[in-house]
Amino acid sequence: MVYTDNILKFVFVILSLCVCVNSWWQCQQTFCSEIRNGPENKRRVTLDFESNLILGKHSIDTNLNINNEPPLRFSLKVIEGSIFYLLIDEITSTRYRATDALVKQFEPSTVYAVKTSKDLVTVTHGNLKALIYRSPFLVEFYNNNTLLSVANWKNSLIFQREQEKTAVALDMLFPNVTRAYGLPLHRDNLALQNTRKLEPYRLYNVNNDEYYYKSTDALHGSVPVLYTHGIKQSSGAFWLNSAQTWVDIEATPDQVDAYFMSEAGAIEMFILTGPTLPQAVMQYAKLTGVAPLPSYFALGYHQSRYSWSQYEAAEAGSRFVSSDLPVDSIWLNDEYTDESKWFTWHPDKFPEPYKLLHELSKNQQKLVAMINPHFKNDDQYPVHVEAKRNRYYIRRSDGNDYSASCSSGLCSWLDFLNPYAREFYIYNYKHMKASEHSNLHIWNDMNEPIVPDSSHFENTIPGHAIHYNSYKHLEVHNIYGFYQSMATRTAMLDRSHKVRPFILTKSHFAGTQRYAAVSTGNNHAHWKHLEMSLPMCLTEALAGISFCGSDVGGFKGIPENELLVRWYQAGAWLPFFRGRYSVNVPLREPYLYDDTVKHHIRNALRQRYAHIPLWYFLFREHEITGEPVIRPITYHYPKEVNALDIDNEILVGPNVLVAPVLNQYASEREIYLPGGGSQIWYNINDYYNISYGTGKQIVPADLSSIPVYYRGGSIISRKDKERGSTEMLCSDKYTLYIAPDKDGIASGTFYDDDCDYVDDPTRQRHVYANVTYSNKVLTFTPKLNGWYLDATHIEKIVLLNPPSRISKTRTFAHSMPDIKQNVQYGVDDTFCGRIREKPVNPKKIELDFGPSLQLKNTGVEGKLNIQDQSSVKFQLTVVQDSTFRLFIDELSSPRYRPSDVLVHDLKPLLIKSVKINNSLITVEHGNDKALIYKSPFKVEFYNNDNLISIANWNNRLIFEAQTDQKTAVALDILFPHAEQAYGIPLHADHLALRNTVINNREPYRLYNLGYGNYTVSSTEALHGSVPVLYAHNSTQSSGIFWLNSAQTWVDIATASNQIHAHFMSETGALEMFIFMGPTLSQAVVQYSNLTGVAPLPQYFALGYHQNRYSWSQYDVYYASKKFHSAEMPLDSIWLDFKYTDNKKYFTWDPIGYPNPYELLLDLHLEAIKLVALINPHFKNDNDYSIHEMAKRMNYYVKTSTGEDYSEQCLPGLSSWLDFLNPKARNFYTNQYSTSTEFSYSDLHIWNDMNEPTVFNKNESFEMTLPPDLIHHNGITHRKVHNIYGFYQTMATLEGLLYGKTRPFILTRSHFAGSQRYAAVWTGENYASWEHLRISLPMCLSEALAGISFCGADVGGFNGIPDDELYIRWYQAGAWLPFYRGSYAFNVPQREPILYPESIQDKIRSILRLRYAHIPLWYLLFRQHEITGEPVIRPLTYHYPGEKETLHIDDEILIGPNVLAAPVLEPEVRNRKVYLPGGQAQIWYNIDDNYKIYYGSGYQMVPVNLDSTPVFYRGGSIIPRKNKQRNSTEILQWDYYTLYISPDSNGDAHGSLYDDDYKTHDYKDYNQYTYVDFTFSKNVLTSKVDKAGLYKDSAKIERLVILNPPKGLGEAKCTSGKEVVTTKEVVYLYEERILEITFGYFSAINIEKEFKVEFGKSDTDSSNPAANFRLTTSIKVFLFVIISRIVIGV
Repeated sequence: MVYTDNILKFVFVILSLCVCVNSWWQCQQTFCSEIRNGPENKRRVTLDFESNLILGKHSIDTNLNINNEPPLRFSLKVIEGSIFYLLIDEITSTRYRATDALVKQFEPSTVYAVKTSKDLVTVTHGNLKALIYRSPFLVEFYNNNTLLSVANWKNSLIFQREQEKTAVALDMLFPNVTRAYGLPLHRDNLALQNTRKLEPYRLYNVNNDEYYYKSTDALHGSVPVLYTHGIKQSSGAFWLNSAQTWVDIEATPDQVDAYFMSEAGAIEMFILTGPTLPQAVMQYAKLTGVAPLPSYFALGYHQSRYSWSQYEAAEAGSRFVSSDLPVDSIWLNDEYTDESKWFTWHPDKFPEPYKLLHELSKNQQKLVAMINPHFKNDDQYPVHVEAKRNRYYIRRSDGNDYSASCSSGLCSWLDFLNPYAREFYIYNYKHMKASEHSNLHIWNDMNEPIVPDSSHFENTIPGHAIHYNSYKHLEVHNIYGFYQSMATRTAMLDRSHKVRPFILTKSHFAGTQRYAAVSTGNNHAHWKHLEMSLPMCLTEALAGISFCGSDVGGFKGIPENELLVRWYQAGAWLPFFRGRYSVNVPLREPYLYDDTVKHHIRNALRQRYAHIPLWYFLFREHEITGEPVIRPITYHYPKEVNALDIDNEILVGPNVLVAPVLNQYASEREIYLPGGGSQIWYNINDYYNISYGTGKQIVPADLSSIPVYYRGGSIISRKDKERGSTEMLCSDKYTLYIAPDKDGIASGTFYDDDCDYVDDPTRQRHVYANVTYSNKVLTFTPKLNGWYLDATHIEKIVLLNPPSRISKTRTFAHSMPDIKQNVQYGVDDTFCGRIREKPVNPKKIELDFGPSLQLKNTGVEGKLNIQDQSSVKFQLTVVQDSTFRLFIDELSSPRYRPSDVLVHDLKPLLIKSVKINNSLITVEHGNDKALIYKSPFKVEFYNNDNLISIANWNNRLIFEAQTDQKTAVALDILFPHAEQAYGIPLHADHLALRNTVINNREPYRLYNLGYGNYTVSSTEALHGSVPVLYAHNSTQSSGIFWLNSAQTWVDIATASNQIHAHFMSETGALEMFIFMGPTLSQAVVQYSNLTGVAPLPQYFALGYHQNRYSWSQYDVYYASKKFHSAEMPLDSIWLDFKYTDNKKYFTWDPIGYPNPYELLLDLHLEAIKLVALINPHFKNDNDYSIHEMAKRMNYYVKTSTGEDYSEQCLPGLSSWLDFLNPKARNFYTNQYSTSTEFSYSDLHIWNDMNEPTVFNKNESFEMTLPPDLIHHNGITHRKVHNIYGFYQTMATLEGLLYGKTRPFILTRSHFAGSQRYAAVWTGENYASWEHLRISLPMCLSEALAGISFCGADVGGFNGIPDDELYIRWYQAGAWLPFYRGSYAFNVPQREPILYPESIQDKIRSILRLRYAHIPLWYLLFRQHEITGEPVIRPLTYHYPGEKETLHIDDEILIGPNVLAAPVLEPEVRNRKVYLPGGQAQIWYNIDDNYKIYYGSGYQMVPVNLDSTPVFYRGGSIIPRKNKQRNSTEILQWDYYTLYISPDSNGDAHGSLYDDDYKTHDYKDYNQYTYVDFTFSKNVLTSKVDKAGLYKDSAKIERLVILNPPKGLGEAKCTSGKEVVTTKEVVYLYEERILEITFGYFSAINIEKEFKVEFGKSDTDSSNPAANFRLTTSIKVFLFVIISRIVIGV
């Protein structure tokens, strides 16, 4: 091995020597050889300081004369306040200038120019000064009177003007410096060599495979920026010229001389004045721009192989996963194309590119495909034909297209300097199959450009070839690839999904960083190439191109294992991290190596992925400041002389120092640690051992790791969970590593955003904060204005070298609570703070018993006198049985009332009111009574003489007068004898409301806000506000409904046997309804009678729904096919705003959804619906007709000055439709009928962000509409905030009611009465057990508040659920009414079809159980529509006498007859379940073969991952459809099975409801069938609702009797004169169930009343075969005979 290595080293030495010969040959063949030593005869170069001198405000301009030649133009300016700009060009015909390399056209700074003498002009700007000498011409540049550089110091300026000689040259002197850096790309050290005895550094983009070690020869990148650096000062020069360029460097101990020589073009030089290296680098970045923030995935590990097939690429992605090796993308060379024709796919190797993308997506991996600049000359290739026809190719000097042999055969090269050719390229990219897919990214290779058969032109385009505007190729050669990268990025930015594009380019020039990453090229598997990768990328970084890396392991050659491991360890600390190798070497993906090698590589990858947040933050900092992501040590430590030449270590930002091992057989590494003896460095690969910045030192470095250090004084953000890709990593929580300095202080920056999407910079969707640690306190301070609702939280802090009194260990870890970016207002931040506490001297309030008092037979009306303010109107009425209405308002000008919430106009019932004496009035209606006390004013409510509640019990009534701009209202209610309070959703809290007046708790807040990742067990506001409260105990219940749509707070005080509620609203009238109960179920129905019920949904709405943040039309169709091919039930696919054309609602993205109507038809064939997002904000775009019309018609919410309110939201600048305006609602409603797609019956609607959410930067508005905005009729937003979304859903329903089918709508914001229009869900939850657990009480609270159609995003919207949580959530979600899988954009795709088969099997079983019970859900929704009873109920709803049930909210009743107890904790093997009803109550566990349990309270029920306890109540009959179907539309025609669950007496009752499942005919034309069943004494009878006229009901095919009597053997069904007898009777599960099958032709017609009687069996019930009178063979025989008869007829 040693012998072999020495041979290789010898070969490299020879090659290094040969490079000189090669370079001399190249130099001798170019213009350089003629001008390198300056002009042959020193010419007189002078400036005209007489007639042509212009000393302007922004520049000095004059003529420059060289001997007797025609004069040249000379100009000097200052730009960006710190950069001199020097230009020398032709006067009459300006030469080509590569201005697109600059980030913008710069405005010159103001300068002061004065002619100091006849030979000198002085130009000053601030601290900058330039002295311009007339003859001989030279310019000295100063900063703070320190000489930085001198132009034309040696009088070597050249400006050739012959026909074939157009070279230009200029020499620069940099005094007081010792090193020169820059001029990439060369395979050389960071500090440039003295080239006077060598070849100059050549900048000429060529393909130079297996390049030599420490060479000045040209490679594939040319960035003509040079920095000179010393311990005292630094400066630089940017030579903006895209022609072939050579640069001679001559360095001495105290100065650097640089001589720039270019083959053509003007002399255009930018002098970077520093005076530090970081300042010079950032000045250059101001000129040429920065790299845009990449997607998270681009910072992960990439894998390329020369040739894959579709199968091999997908298999590689899976092999990485199975080997536990992270990878983020698979790269395709040109083999993926059809015969090397770009924008095509090989029909055999890559027959289904979408499928490949989806296969990779399962593993959260991307695809990167090569597109090169040459196009095959094939008349059957449309791209070539069009390019040729439109003359988009580079041309020969004779005008014909330039063609030559290339990798594709005979090719031509697109002229990317031609803007029309670039548009043509962009068009073809957009129309490339799969190009719109968010997971496809691009690699531009061979764009130097390479021409393999053009060896006499160094395998590139000849210099005399012609480009757009007749520029010769020799003028633009180095910028050619730049323009391809520009076009590629433009094309990718036009994709509808707006995922940040990733591009890698080979050829690059100044400014390329704005478009693409780069690599060091086709390197070789050798230690020297590994060593060179660090200085090559450091040089690129200083030249603005931070996104650089080298091919890990070497592109060519075969690395030994040690070299491969060391390269992975080093590559993990370069910004771009890719493994790639050539076609002629063995496969070497890391999973192919032995376990030892894999282990080392895995560790290197994991360390890379843990630090992705660091890389991401540094790229964001680079984007803002221009500072490079990686830096040489001298960048931060310029005064350390020993650091000037160090390029085998890198700084990753300022805080991480990496010293890769670059030598073979190394067990230790010499490193240089800067900063001095007080600077601490923590070695993260050596248990965070401390070293100090004392310079060189030796550290251990075995093969398992390399030295990596955190700087003392820094805070590093990491994500330490081991993930297979960055897509999984993105939503993981952060760990902060605090590395204190010697004083115990540290600081850093925290940055977080969505990891993936291009965003409007004005929206500032990010969290950006300074983090400081001092005196054991960690502080976060916002660094830039920003917001990001879904910011990932900080989970843990790791403190290095902690104080001994905190911990004796080296590291101290402390779990941190979630840190939210958006913190809600507390009670003291709102009006509530001033009225919550009872005043020391409360105002006296009394009812005026004078002439104003009116005792009517419809109610009591009078006047309330409030101390020190005007009197108010008082009214008490009975509006329906057992419901009082208490109303207090202004006497003269009534306040706003949200009357549309009520389902009917209020008509007072007749009452009996009596004035008992001068202080008491009684009001009676039936068994209900109210006592109204004069002073202090209060009202007592009684039912059957039992005191139910007392209004103003504690004299807390407040009705603030409008005169002082305070209009809050408040009232307290006492519920004596109550033990628990329920209701006032939506909060992420338990069903039983907590006591909020102890322990500094906040009241429950009702204020619709769109916050995600909400805190569990909290009283904070969420997106729903339903101000109904129930007070409950085992003997009586009652409730109140506080009808107010303003911000409301509710305090709950619990004492012994009483509940005290205090309602406080910001404004509005005081309107309260008192429900007398006296049971919880009656109180709930009384509330439903006021606010309405949910209409019966379509069957499909009860099935499973799937949402993903971003689909394309193909994605949707593909997913539907995949679900059904996997036999996974699915009823609808949901579209977020990505389906729209640039986020404009009621439009379709023409690229992502080229034919939406066709998609709807395709889905219809799959029996799947589509649900599309429509939000209430509309994009401010003058080309958007809806916005223009809304603006013209004044339909938007207004500011107080009458202008349309506009602010940032999802589409960018938006306005909000005023849904309180009936005309605006009608305008919105009409949008549905005017669109073919939106009027299609299979398209349904999702109203989101309608709290409404606003991305306003003013935190005082809590990301919603400001309260002082104006709605219709001058109503301020503060009065109607909570009802805004209610009105949108009202309008949406109206818009969808045009057809016969029942609409389905999901809304996020909701209020009382929203149930009449839409379903709701618990919002943007998180993938945690706590959020799973809280979803049950959240939906139970909604159900009691009238909103039964509720569910939670299965698996959590944010975050990544582990497999167990994922399965348990599907099990729990199946027993909530609304059942949807939905997840955020920044988490891995997680449709159940993407999981392993073992998990798919479990999910499939869960979904099938859900679908089997669709008839039960349908029945319960119909019963809810009729009675107002909720679909799901807490146990105490039916079992109030059992005190244990008062708190139970981890179990739910589905109707009265099914009890579900989902598993809500990890690793549970026995579920503690409360079964109510007493010992006589039977419960059948349907997940345990219908095993019998009894209602004796808590008991342990065994479970496994396949089961969750679900019970049928003994005494019930449950309708089911058991045939396994993929959607409810197919299910609806299946026959029923009745599950008869007898009670302890052998009796059971139940119902069945049937109609057409989709239209309104059941209501309009009585097209329904409603049947009640009774099972008693082994006889099943039915009773049919005679009003139902439906004639197409599905029949009953099977009966299943649980716990059946023994020995039943015959079933006879009698319906009128029809008698069906069958003996298909089977006992199963040890005779625990009896199954009776009537068969298809003998099924029971439910439209007619029937009776089924059971006889005794004369056979052995233990032999199931004996129970079949019709065997399978006989049935088949009869079916065949009957079929033939039917066919014959």
